[in-house]
Amino acid sequence: SLTESTCTAFSSIAITYMTDQLQFTSAENGIAILLLLLFGVPGTQVASFFTSRFNPIRSLQLCLLVWIVAIAAASVFLNGPNSQIQAYCFAMVWGLCFGWTVPSEKVLYCTIIPTGQEAELMGVYICACQILSWLPPLLFTVLNEYGFSMRIGLMSLTVYFIISFCVLFLVGDYDEAKEHAKNFDHDRSRIATAERGIVHNMNNNSNNNNDESNVWDADSNLLLLLSDDHKSNNDSTTESVDEDLLKDMILERHEDIENLELENQRQRERMHDLAAAIRILTNELQKMG
Repeated sequence: SLTESTCTAFSSIAITYMTDQLQFTSAENGIAILLLLLFGVPGTQVASFFTSRFNPIRSLQLCLLVWIVAIAAASVFLNGPNSQIQAYCFAMVWGLCFGWTVPSEKVLYCTIIPTGQEAELMGVYICACQILSWLPPLLFTVLNEYGFSMRIGLMSLTVYFIISFCVLFLVGDYDEAKEHAKNFDHDRSRIATAERGIVHNMNNNSNNNNDESNVWDADSNLLLLLSDDHKSNNDSTTESVDEDLLKDMILERHEDIENLELENQRQRERMHDLAAAIRILTNELQKMG
């Protein structure tokens, strides 16, 4: 959230800084922004290299370190007019960082999302990216309005990257997170398969004079299958299907289907009564005619 918010606000802050502190013209600002955008392309290749060499977490942390050093150095060396060459060099580095940050973030987040939850979790991601986008420009403006140098305001952007760098240490092991997402998908698909089998067997049971022995045998087989799968995956994951939970789910499914059957029976009885009333009314009308 902090990284994305700072990257979003960086361009406007950089233009303000170069216009006010370095006395850049519109053309010079345009050249700097163009260099920033162009060097975003090789930045994606840098992200690909470090992501494959290490993992997205370490790649993003290394990118944040480069961001911190580049912004801190710019606030020191870009201190007045006639600094066009230095500013263009920093724009190239900033462009590399932009191209490095975005794919590293996306790869990190997308590879640990369980299948079937992409929409909701990407919504959370987008919300987190936008919810603090006002903070870096606000702090930069407040520092400037209170008489601090814009160099300090530019340096303040490093605070967000430092916080993000430290937070990434709390994420844990990337490979374990990927394995957890994979096993979560597997367990959920097994539960869904078991539920579909239970509902199918209950429907067959309803059509065959409510012979519950076949259903419970099928449910037992499903539980046995899930239990065997749980044992086979016991060494590779700590997140597995809980057999007691599955039994409770089976009982709940049975109760739901039984309630549905009772409701259907009541509906049929009401329809039968209504049909009888219509027949009586029809007979009465015929007699009156």
